[in-house]
Amino acid sequence: RIEAWHAYRKAADAGLLQAQLRYAEFLRNGLPEEHTADRTRPALKADPAQALTLFRKLAGYNIPQAQRNLAEMLLAKPAAERSAEETADAIHCLQKAADAGDAAAMGELAHLLEYGIGIAPDEKRAFHYFHKAAGAGVPRAQTRLGDFYWYGKVVKQDVVRAAEWYRKAAEAGHIPAKIMMAAILITPKNKYNVYKLTNDESLVITNDKIQKILSNNSEYKNILNIRRQLDYIYKTSEIVKKYNIK
Repeated sequence: RIEAWHAYRKAADAGLLQAQLRYAEFLRNGLPEEHTADRTRPALKADPAQALTLFRKLAGYNIPQAQRNLAEMLLAKPAAERSAEETADAIHCLQKAADAGDAAAMGELAHLLEYGIGIAPDEKRAFHYFHKAAGAGVPRAQTRLGDFYWYGKVVKQDVVRAAEWYRKAAEAGHIPAKIMMAAILITPKNKYNVYKLTNDESLVITNDKIQKILSNNSEYKNILNIRRQLDYIYKTSEIVKKYNIK
């Protein structure tokens, strides 16, 4: 990957826009040290300021991935340090990227619309963008779309359809969706009449997996929501009691 970084840098210096995009992504995240059989390549430090400059330039060329990356970097700033202009720029970029078909941007825009972050809350529009992003295969959007159906937000409650979206996201490895699928699958007497109990090991809740969910929650920051869902599993599951999962 470090060799790729150098190759993209050369191509970026030559003015190739897609190379500049990839180079900016490397600059945003940096690269860890690499070890090969004959040598060790030192890590490459991230340079967020240069990455932001490049993303802003490329966003001006209406490149959706650049618009999304720019928005993500602006919104990553603490709210107290982010200006109203930066927030507006971020939302504008996400909207343009989403309208251009960038699925990840659709999901992020939907999140902002749902919770009113920097924009007036609008659950109907949030549902619209979650639905489009979920259909394009974005796991987090699939989970949130499942939540809309599960709780009957904007649409009529439909736990079967919710479970279908949770399963898609769970199969893609999204932790919150795995939690919800586990809750559905191990509910006594199949309360929701969605799926019968399964032997799918990836969806079986164990104490180790619960601890992993709580300690490795980089993908889904809402600890309170995870706690609530785990509490639901504890309260409704005879399996949890049978195997003394605490």
